[in-house]
Amino acid sequence: MTRAVFSGSLFVTLCWPSTIVYGEPQNSKTHKVEPGETAYSIAKTYNISLKDLCALNPGAENGVKAGAELVLPQSNTAGDKYVYHTIERKETLYSVSRKYSVAVQDIMDANAGLTADTFQEGKVIRIPTGVVQKPEQILTYKFHKVQKGETIYSIARIYNLTPEALTEANPTLKSSSLKKGLTLKIPQYSEKKPTAKDSVLQEEKASSLLRERSKVKSVSTVKIGLLFPFSDKNDAQSNRFVEYLEGFLLAVEDFKQKGYSAEVYVFDIQSGTSTSRLEALLETEEMKTLNVLIGGVSKDQIGVLSDFAKVKKIRYVIPFNSKNEDALSNDYVFQVNTPYNSLFPAISQAFVNRFRTAKVIFVNDSGNNDKADFVASLQSALQKNKIPSTSIQLSENTAAELSALLSATKPNIIVPSSGSSTTLNSLIPVLQALKKDSPSQQFSLFGYPEWQTYNSQIQDNLRKLDTHFYSSFFVEPNQNSAKLFSQRFKTQYGRNLMSVYPKFGLLGYDTGNYFLNIVKGYGASFETHLGKYQSDGIQSALSFRRANNWGGFINTGFYFVHYGISSTEKIDYSK
Repeated sequence: MTRAVFSGSLFVTLCWPSTIVYGEPQNSKTHKVEPGETAYSIAKTYNISLKDLCALNPGAENGVKAGAELVLPQSNTAGDKYVYHTIERKETLYSVSRKYSVAVQDIMDANAGLTADTFQEGKVIRIPTGVVQKPEQILTYKFHKVQKGETIYSIARIYNLTPEALTEANPTLKSSSLKKGLTLKIPQYSEKKPTAKDSVLQEEKASSLLRERSKVKSVSTVKIGLLFPFSDKNDAQSNRFVEYLEGFLLAVEDFKQKGYSAEVYVFDIQSGTSTSRLEALLETEEMKTLNVLIGGVSKDQIGVLSDFAKVKKIRYVIPFNSKNEDALSNDYVFQVNTPYNSLFPAISQAFVNRFRTAKVIFVNDSGNNDKADFVASLQSALQKNKIPSTSIQLSENTAAELSALLSATKPNIIVPSSGSSTTLNSLIPVLQALKKDSPSQQFSLFGYPEWQTYNSQIQDNLRKLDTHFYSSFFVEPNQNSAKLFSQRFKTQYGRNLMSVYPKFGLLGYDTGNYFLNIVKGYGASFETHLGKYQSDGIQSALSFRRANNWGGFINTGFYFVHYGISSTEKIDYSK
C-alpha cells in the first residue's frame, strides 16, 4: 500500500550575520514572530531583504522563535512602496490617514483584509508611499495695481504664480495688453483647516468604507477552474489529480441538486517546472471570468497562477503544496495545506482545554526527536495554564518510571517526542506491559497525524491504549458519510478510492463543497465573511484566516481524533 503524508516541516532560513550593530534605528517598526514563521517568510511579508532583516536582528541567522520581537527596517527611500503602521489605542482609519497624509481609500487598497472587524489595536497595516494626499485648498484673492514697466511675467513672480495662472484669474489679459494703473486679481491658495463637523463627516465616511467590505455581492452562477497535470503518464501523481477532480465533480453535483448554478472549467497543464501551457491557458476568455481558481503543483506553476489571480482579482486556492509563501503577500491566495508548526499554538490550547485536569508525561526518545517543536509549544501552553508536566527518557526503565509517576486520582496523558513508527514500536510494548501489570493505573496516549497511516497492528494497539492525536485530515472508514461517499464514488466511476493518505477524492469533494457554497452564500468577495461560514468536511477540517491585513489566507482547521477500542471520536476544531 502506498501512502503519501502531507506534513509541514520547519525550515530555518540562513541569513547573513551582522558583526556590528549600532542600536535600533529610529525609523523602524517591530514584528512579533508567529509560530511557523521563518526569517525568509517575515522578510517576504514586509518586502525587505533577508540581509537587512538579519543585520538588525543578530542571531536570526540561526532561526527565529515564536514570540520574539524582530526589528524591521523602514528606510523610507524612493524605492519603498510601503511603510508599516501598528494601530494604536483609539486610532481610527481617518486619523491614521491624516497622520500620514494618505487618502483613506489608498490605505484600504493597500490592505485588502482591512474591515470594521480587523481594524484593531495592535494590528499592523501597510501605508502606501508616493501617494501623499494634498490638503484641500481655499481660494481667495488680493489685488495688485500695475506699475510702469511691469509685465505679466514679473507680476507672476512677485506672487509665486505662473503667468498662466495670473492670466486665468484675469481673463481680460488674454485679449488686451497690460497697462499701468490696471488692477489685477491675485489668486491666493491656503490649506483648509477641517472643522469639527468636517472631521465627523470624514470619520463616518472612512468607517463606512470599512463596513462596505462586509456587504454581500451575490453571484448567480459560481465559476471555478481546476488546473492540474491530469494526463501526464510520466507523472505518478496524475492519477491522484484525476481522483481529486472526480471528487470535486461530485460536490458540484450536490451543489446543483440544491437548485444552484455552477460552471466548472477543467484545464490540463503539463507536470514539472514548465509553465508554457499554463501561461497560454491563462490568456483564454474563460479564465478571466472565474470566481475561483484551484490548482498548480510545482512552485513555478503556483507562482504564475498567484500572479494571475492578483492581477485579475480572482480567488486562488493552493490545494496541496505547504511550502510556498504566496499567502503571506498575495491577498487572493487560499492555502489549504498549512504547515503544522503554524497550528501548534492552537493545537496546544485545544489540548489544554480538553485535558486540563490531567497529569501530562512526556516520553523523550533520544534517537527520534522529530516533534520537538510541538512538544515545546505544548509545554509552553501547559506552563501558562499552570498545568504541571513531567519528562522522562525512553529506556529500559520507562515502565518503572511511568508506574511511579502515574496519578491514581487524575487522568494521565503520555506524549512521546516522536511520531515515528520506530518510537511507537518501542513505546507500545512498555505501555501494554504497564496496563497488564497495573490495570488500576489509567492512562491515555497522545500523538501525531502520521499515526493514522501505520499498519493495522499498530492501529489495533493504539486503540487498546486509548489514543488521541491531532490532524488536519482524518476519515474513519466506518464513518457514515465516508461510507456513503465511497459507495457513491465507486458507482459513479467504477473503482474504489485510492489507498493513499489523505484520500484525494475526498480532498476534492471537501474543497469543492467549501468554495462552491461560500461563493454562493457570500458572493465573489466572500473572504470578508469567513467567520460566518462553517463547512462539514468528511476528511478535511477547513477554516481560513488571513495571514496579515495585506496577505492571503491559511487554513487553521484541525481535528482531535480519539481511538477507543470499538469506536472513534472526531472533534472538528475548525468550528
